[in-house]
Parts: sequence; structure tokens; C-alpha cells
Amino acid sequence: MPELKFVVLTSQRSGSSWFMDVLNNMEGVRGYGELFLPPSHKQGKSGAALMSPQAAQYINETAYAHPRFGHWQEGRGGIRPFTPFTYLNQLYRQPGGVGFKLMYSQLYRYPEVWLYLTARRLPVIHLIRQNFLDIVISTKRLQLTRTAHRIVGENDATNQSPIYLEPDALIRRLRWLQRNVNLARRLLRWFRIPHIEVIYESLSAEPDNFKRVWAFLGLEANGQLIQSNYVKLIRASHVDLIENYTEIKTVLADTEFAELID
Repeated sequence: MPELKFVVLTSQRSGSSWFMDVLNNMEGVRGYGELFLPPSHKQGKSGAALMSPQAAQYINETAYAHPRFGHWQEGRGGIRPFTPFTYLNQLYRQPGGVGFKLMYSQLYRYPEVWLYLTARRLPVIHLIRQNFLDIVISTKRLQLTRTAHRIVGENDATNQSPIYLEPDALIRRLRWLQRNVNLARRLLRWFRIPHIEVIYESLSAEPDNFKRVWAFLGLEANGQLIQSNYVKLIRASHVDLIENYTEIKTVLADTEFAELID
């Protein structure tokens, strides 16, 4: 059984829930969700994503089978950075391969987690979704439909109508996403944290690309299938997804993001 402890560093709407679920389907590995989400982030709360009871139950039993930091801290007292350190020590005392998903934004909110990674030399899987336009579209769809995830067997009742993208705001958002990725890359190099960079599009298109992940985690796949209970929410092309497709394609043509649009 693998004993490696790890972190998956990524951004929202990057395919990370699917990725962690694939890890959870590997023998001897437990991959948790965003354990540093704020306590106020609950299903059904204003601004939070809604999901079916089936999806909520599955996510709670897998991604959040371990209490999130905010809930764990309630009633315990203590001060930062010591409480996150204690929390992570308890998390990693579990046997086998254990990891969790850490968003860039959560790292900004809890910078002491970076100190913990550095001190422990915890291996990091840096998961990147290369098509930042798809991240923007996925985020916009989440805001409109408030549906974050769907699992196998559920009916797809989400609104699939095209969405409008404001050109100037889109360019700013794409550049912000690129800066976050570049900063994460620099920090991993500067602090010499053991890490690999993996691309969501490559992993989802070709399961053999998971071999690098298994090697990094010290796993023997032994013929185990790459499988997940999450279903892709958006399957249409950009021309069908973007209401002002021609305008966006023209705007992107004069930028470094021209290749992101179909």
C-alpha cells in the first residue's frame, strides 16, 4: 500500500474533481476535495452550487469524508499557523496514500499551508487546464445554472443555451488565470518542492498519460481502469456555447489566447 502524502494544486473549474475521483478509485489512495473551503460554503447557501441529493451524497462520502478545516476548527480555538499545521498532521496520519485538493485562492487565504508544504517537502501534483477559455465558460455556466457537478446516472437538466462573454472582461480574466499558473510554477521551482505538472486535457483524452501520475505517487496500476463517477457537464463546441462567438474569436485573434477558441 502506498504511503505517499501529497497535494493537488490547481484552480477552480480545472477538472480537479474528476481527477481526484480517479485517484480515489485507485487501490490504497484517498484523494480529498477542497479541505480549506470556508465553513460558509454549504450546499443550498446563497451563491453556492446546488446539486442533486445523489451527487451531494457521493461527494460527501468521497471528497469530504474527512472534515474540512473550517468545520474541524470550530470550537477548538487555537491560533494560526498552528491550527492548520495540527489539522494537516492529523490528516496525513491516515494510512496509505493521502492527498487533498488545494486551490490557488485557498493558498492565498492560508499562506501557512505553503509553509507546511515546504517544511514537509510534500510532493505536489500541479494540475492545469490549459484552455483558460473553457475555465471561463465553465465558471459562467456555474454562475447561471448553479450546477457544479453531475454524476453517472443523473439526468442532465442544466440549461445549455449559449452564453454571452464580454470581450474586455474575458481578456482580463484569461490573463489573470495565466498569471496564477505562472506564479504557482515559480513558487514550486523557487522552493524546490518535489512536483509534477499534469494537463487536464491530456489526461482526459488519453488515460495512458496517468502513468506519470502513478510513477510520481509510487503506485502500481496493475491494470486498474481510469474511472470516475463524474460526468462532463459541457460537451458542445465553442461556436455553440458562446452567444457572441464571432466577436470573441476576432478579439482573441490579436492576443496570445488565439488558439484557445475552436
